[in-house]
Amino acid sequence: MIRTTKLMEDYSSDEEPPLSPTYGSVGRTTASRRQRNGTINADTPFEQKTVNLDDSDVDMLTVSGGSDPHASSLNRATSSRQPIVHFEGSVREPIGPRDIRDIEYSPRVNEKKYYDDFHTIDWVRDRNRDRLRHKRLNRDGRLSWRGCTLKMWDAGSGWLIVFLVGVSSGLLAGMIDVATEWMSDLKEGWCPSAGYYNRESCCWINNETNLNMIEEHCSLWHTWGAYAGVSGDVNEYVVDYIIYVSAAVVFAGLAGLFVTTLAPYAAGSGIPEVKTILSGFIIRGYLGAWTLLVKSLGMVLAVGAGLTLGKEGPLVHVACCCGNLFTRLFPKYYNNEAKKREVLSAAAAAGVSVAFGAPVGGVLFSLEEISYYFPHKVMWRAFFAALTAAFTLQLMNPYFSGHLVLFYANYDHQWHLFEFIPFILLGIFGGLYGAMFIKLNLLWVKFKRRKFNRFPIPLFEVLLVALLTGIIAFPNPYTRTNASEIIRTLFSQCGPEDNNDLWYFLPPPLFTN
Repeated sequence: MIRTTKLMEDYSSDEEPPLSPTYGSVGRTTASRRQRNGTINADTPFEQKTVNLDDSDVDMLTVSGGSDPHASSLNRATSSRQPIVHFEGSVREPIGPRDIRDIEYSPRVNEKKYYDDFHTIDWVRDRNRDRLRHKRLNRDGRLSWRGCTLKMWDAGSGWLIVFLVGVSSGLLAGMIDVATEWMSDLKEGWCPSAGYYNRESCCWINNETNLNMIEEHCSLWHTWGAYAGVSGDVNEYVVDYIIYVSAAVVFAGLAGLFVTTLAPYAAGSGIPEVKTILSGFIIRGYLGAWTLLVKSLGMVLAVGAGLTLGKEGPLVHVACCCGNLFTRLFPKYYNNEAKKREVLSAAAAAGVSVAFGAPVGGVLFSLEEISYYFPHKVMWRAFFAALTAAFTLQLMNPYFSGHLVLFYANYDHQWHLFEFIPFILLGIFGGLYGAMFIKLNLLWVKFKRRKFNRFPIPLFEVLLVALLTGIIAFPNPYTRTNASEIIRTLFSQCGPEDNNDLWYFLPPPLFTN
């Protein structure tokens, strides 16, 4: 590799100014061009005309300027007219406009540059490789119909890939929601007439939709004790208890086993690692197909086991896996790591969109929290991906309500002024509880790392947590049921016809406006 520096002389006005790389290569420089451009070392022999380089000339080509986070702060308008001069060894020769033009149209510009694992990408080089590729497309687009077609395809490929990411994210989120509800109800009972239905869907078959799904069961839904034919309420309760706890332990154990043996990168939330990848770090296999499969299956098993887990982080990871897989269909993004991260930023927005049913919230999350490089075109494509994902999830209708979210609130009663007092108290209690939970969680993590860091079987912790959760949760019907079902019940509007112990109905004359 031969390093280069810039000669502080401008080209004449009748020459095409070259790009200003900090690393470059030439094959042969003529004497007339040397006289026109000048040299740094006056002692260089005039007869020396050839510079030998390695075969990484195009890969090491970078250009100053550009809208990149690591780009040089020099003004491209002033630096782009400065020729390049080699300065390593005894030979120092300038690079002229024709040399830059030869490199620009080299076929190696479109080749993929592989980075080592756990290394950072070269933002400047990748962005400038894309700039040279785009200039070649513009040139070919003016010369032939084929080039014009390729140029149009290149312009629309960005929108097509985010559309595919949005559709796949919505489909996966819907399937995960449906499978999670089924696995959660499977711990309590079975629908003999349709085994693939969860409890709510099973009751809808018989038009029994006015039941309290937390405390009551419809006629078509059988608990495991009743399905086994056990006589007596006590015996049936014991059988249900044992099967509930056993199923929770088995589901959690399978999730942990799949992660530890098949895809270790599927562990955890996924947001910290995705944020690291978007900043330019290489973690091979973290966004692969195997990780996507194990992450989706593990999420279904873990939530179905009754563990208190959220969907935001895993769905962001799942959406980014989809984005990384779809880049393989588009060399424009697959061969350029900087361009690939534009797709991953849009995928992160789609993941938050399907988690909360908020496309705008997904774009804001990707912009403010997770993305490192977020130009204006990525913002529009991220919004398109988030909107597509939300629309796909609504078409799947996993909650059988026609809404994007499970916690949909629709109140037709006006609130009263005295309700400000409980609202304020709830806000204070929520802040105190959140602060206390964070502090206790940090203390527990430090204690666990200090005392149980060398535990021989890491999977034992998952089994122990699932066992304790099942034993504590089953006696109370409100902790036994899936947390999503409880929150949906709390968000629903109550009335005198509702049969639920979570609220008490007071006659309207008691409180009037």
